[in-house]
Amino acid sequence: MALHEVRRLVLSDDSHGKYVKSGSGALQRLEARSSERTACGRDHCAMSRTYHVDRTIPAQGAVWVFGSNLAGRHGKGAAEIAVNQFGAKRFVGKGRVGQSYAIATKDGRKYEKPMAILSLAIIKPQIEEFIEHARSHPQDQFFITRVGCELAGYDNDEIAPLFRDAPSNCSMAEEWRPFLEPDQPGPTTGQSGEQQLLW
Repeated sequence: MALHEVRRLVLSDDSHGKYVKSGSGALQRLEARSSERTACGRDHCAMSRTYHVDRTIPAQGAVWVFGSNLAGRHGKGAAEIAVNQFGAKRFVGKGRVGQSYAIATKDGRKYEKPMAILSLAIIKPQIEEFIEHARSHPQDQFFITRVGCELAGYDNDEIAPLFRDAPSNCSMAEEWRPFLEPDQPGPTTGQSGEQQLLW
């Protein structure tokens, strides 16, 4: 979201501006750092980053970003929700389908064999591809689940930093905040329209 759009939300839209709850201080921090660049030359991502409670459903229209397996079975957890509510297709284990985006964290072995966990060296390039996709689709909002931190068994501190350069149209799980911006006071948690969901 561009700075002028944030200003408009803060100053004129009390009904669902996520920056309103933080008061004018959040806007001032955004304005003060609006020209700051990351090492890759892009706008500083953390300053307008939002977070959500893990295991919640985003507001209508958001893209559900979830961990999958290469076979695209989508049988449990966030992957099952992706099929049931966000248009993911079975047997498509990577990339954007409908209002979902799959990042494979397990391989595609047959049912009788336990699926192996993919290494971080294999997962990281997929996350980089996702980040480029999010940047090239600024009109979309991306709701990132704790990819790889549930069924694949990775810790938050292993996966979260891989999303550090994600643009501001990406909402992250609250559990990842300490690993994405440890020195920041923190933006608003949650988005209008989220619903509690446990899986």
